[in-house]
Amino acid sequence: MNAQQNLAKNLSQQRVSLRMSLEEFSQELGIPKSTLHSILKTGNTTVNTLVQIAQHLHISIDALLGTNLSEDPSTPCMVFLPLFDCYSKLPAERQSLFRIYLSLLLEVLQK
Repeated sequence: MNAQQNLAKNLSQQRVSLRMSLEEFSQELGIPKSTLHSILKTGNTTVNTLVQIAQHLHISIDALLGTNLSEDPSTPCMVFLPLFDCYSKLPAERQSLFRIYLSLLLEVLQK
């Protein structure tokens, strides 16, 4: 699988794991729904859009383009974030800390 196919697959997996519609996911990523649909279909996008998606998902570009997004340590916590009403109300700095603590908690629970 090439990087474009990986991007399309990984974004699709993220959308499903977050239980978001295409429209909700595009809003979360800060990109138009038509752009997201095109990326999910072809895996083609601009570098700027790729960077924006990675930043919004708090995932490295390498992880987005890689073969196994689940290896990214922050990925498991992304599934739970929509369950916390307080998360979206936090400033960006606090959201980052929240994700770190949630990732650590999930890591402890897996042991």
